[in-house]
Amino acid sequence: MKIPHTYKPTANGFELKSQDGKTVLITKDHKKYNWLAGQESNRVINVFPNGKMTSSADYKGLYAKTSSTKKMKVKLTKLDDLKFNDDLFIPMPTGTVADKFFSNEGGFMPGSNIMAAGAPGVGKTTVLLE
Repeated sequence: MKIPHTYKPTANGFELKSQDGKTVLITKDHKKYNWLAGQESNRVINVFPNGKMTSSADYKGLYAKTSSTKKMKVKLTKLDDLKFNDDLFIPMPTGTVADKFFSNEGGFMPGSNIMAAGAPGVGKTTVLLE
């Protein structure tokens, strides 16, 4: 019967922990070390009595049951407190008829991306070159 374990890297290798709290240490000289090193961090390692190991997705939430929660401090910034350079809001006119399409003020806004899309052969390149 397989026993599911969570795992995490340690200074000496990997620590496998079952739901009942039993821990298995896999060091660099263990034959499964390289295999464990290639596993994604959220995989469940199934250990069989004969030493065989397989991995599977955490379908039963094993990591949620065994992981500890850490409190993090987050500093929030209000949008009202952000400072933007006023030059970002002054349109840059090109002096072409396209200025009417880029913004209501005439010209394109700094930092904006403009994309020309259309079927092949309709003249996107010709219009942009003009």
